[in-house]
Amino acid sequence: MPEPDIDGRHPHAITPSAKQAFTNGDGATHPVETTVAVATTEALSVQTADSPGREIDEPEECEWSSFVRRHGRIPTIDDEKKPWEYRGWLLYYRLLLEDHCAVGCRWDYWFRTMLSGRLLPEPIPKLEIAPHPDRTVFRAIGDWVRLIERHCSGGSAVEKLLEWFLWSFGQSKRAPGFCEELNESLYRQVNIGPMLVTPYDYIGEWIGIQKSGWNPNAFYPTPHSVVECMVRMTMEDDEDARGKKVMDPCVGSGRMLIHASNYSLRLDGIDIDPAMVKLTFVNGALYVPWILRPFPDRFFAASGLASQAVTA
Repeated sequence: MPEPDIDGRHPHAITPSAKQAFTNGDGATHPVETTVAVATTEALSVQTADSPGREIDEPEECEWSSFVRRHGRIPTIDDEKKPWEYRGWLLYYRLLLEDHCAVGCRWDYWFRTMLSGRLLPEPIPKLEIAPHPDRTVFRAIGDWVRLIERHCSGGSAVEKLLEWFLWSFGQSKRAPGFCEELNESLYRQVNIGPMLVTPYDYIGEWIGIQKSGWNPNAFYPTPHSVVECMVRMTMEDDEDARGKKVMDPCVGSGRMLIHASNYSLRLDGIDIDPAMVKLTFVNGALYVPWILRPFPDRFFAASGLASQAVTA
């Protein structure tokens, strides 16, 4: 598999053209492991304040993976069924990008743990939040939101973008219902590469600085540096905190859970704002798979880790 190109102007950004080489008919075969079918099941641990969470133990058939097994290639825009019509299509590219040297291998860690049936005898892959975010991502998010706003009337364009991400990552069973022109535009324009090589709560930060209707509840996230300090004060002295339960009762965009994910594999949260919960799911798909697909309790019991709890 070819490694994505790096844009010379932004040395830490994977270019959109590199993503298009993987998605839009380059003719290459990109095999998908059968475990991708497991990765598209819904096992949500973060929930809205009035909606109970649930786990699904049996994996569902992944249409994307089935297509690859039948045809020996990924879907392209020349097919009758377009790539964006497959639930979880973007998760494939999220996994693919872990082969890039600048992207951490947390989904790989999640897969290997699930296959082993117990915690691995190795530390959690560390996520380093960038001290300085890639500013081009903020401009891109604004472009995506305005694109949706031009095509859709009624409702929040930001929340519609989050719902589009959740469908594309396989976390929602409900397609966003966009017209084909908008779906194709988002498919071509949205590039998660820069978010992965320079990790940051980009969408949360973008929402926090908005002064318009795009931030109706006046959400403002706690700065990353403060969150990191709080997490270290709470968890850094523990010899092995992987089994410690972390609960954030005002989860927002999930920043506390993102930073705590360097220590704990048991992360949970609630929030009164459903849009913020959706954003936590999106950040989980990008950076912390065990927010979306929690490890079973038996994994921790088998590893002899005490079930302690931390409330953020």
